[in-house]
Amino acid sequence: MDKPRARSVLAMVKSKLVDGLSIGFRTKASTTQGRNRVISALDLAEISVVRNPAHPRARITSAKNYDAALAVAAIIRRFAAASSN
Repeated sequence: MDKPRARSVLAMVKSKLVDGLSIGFRTKASTTQGRNRVISALDLAEISVVRNPAHPRARITSAKNYDAALAVAAIIRRFAAASSN
């Protein structure tokens, strides 16, 4: 893992230089409620930190410390691996 890059991104998030998320997924199941689409199942492909997200509410609202972020990333990787089976 590129720890210097991860630390750099965390610093940009904490300084509010970047606060957007790009979330890549494939919809597996959804319904329509008025003008909204409610996604009830999806295949998550990626999540990236970006400056200008496509959806204005795809925002980072807080940041934990680096070690906690690594632990969360490991949990996400394990969940994604288990979900793909």
